[in-house]
Amino acid sequence: MQVRTISAQDIAGLIFRHIDEKPRIDFYLTRTEDGSFEGGCSLGVKRFADSYIAVGNYYGGGAPFLHDFSLDDDESLFADTLKAWLQTLDSDCDDDGSPVIHIDLADTSSDWFPVFTVVIRDGRVDNVYCTQQDFGVDIVDLDTTVTDEFDAAKKEAETLERDFYNGKIFKQ
Repeated sequence: MQVRTISAQDIAGLIFRHIDEKPRIDFYLTRTEDGSFEGGCSLGVKRFADSYIAVGNYYGGGAPFLHDFSLDDDESLFADTLKAWLQTLDSDCDDDGSPVIHIDLADTSSDWFPVFTVVIRDGRVDNVYCTQQDFGVDIVDLDTTVTDEFDAAKKEAETLERDFYNGKIFKQ
């Protein structure tokens, strides 16, 4: 199982940007102390009448979610309602208290979910592949022997670690 942890805000943005593709995700609410996952849920977009609607529920039932996108100009309202639903379900949260979910990529329509593959050859990044056409990659080379480059790379690595611990970025 390949699980990626992502914030409710980020998943709302991905769903909103790919709404025409009617994405669907299965995810878990919590990671246990032993590393397993609990609280399976599903969330998907359906076309109903003249509107797109996000429909979600907890496996086993009893916690429905519904969001109509017809009045949304951006993902902010959807992100707010999604966060409120996840908080009701006691999902895991990042350091700022914002809900996160754990997505099993094998159970997700990953055509719309970005999956990156980095190829390393001879100790260097040879190529980066992604399931989405538009993406950016920053490379931090801590193996450099040039003092000025090493200092800049070390500072960038510290910034990445800080952003990771603050829940702004994620790593596998």
